[in-house]
Amino acid sequence: MHVLSDYEWRNNLGHLCGAFVFEQDGLLAGLDLWSIDGLGIPDAMPPIERLVLHGSSTLA
Repeated sequence: MHVLSDYEWRNNLGHLCGAFVFEQDGLLAGLDLWSIDGLGIPDAMPPIERLVLHGSSTLA
């Protein structure tokens, strides 16, 4: 497995969430949404403009 992109955002309730896309053997293998702060589970992708590279923001 190789992560292709890794992003974070705050959902409408202010919880810090993450999303990453990964590949395996040269094929797109999946998209994972996860809770960074453990306060809420994301159930949908946010608008693209809310995504920032994971670890590069002041969202925390």
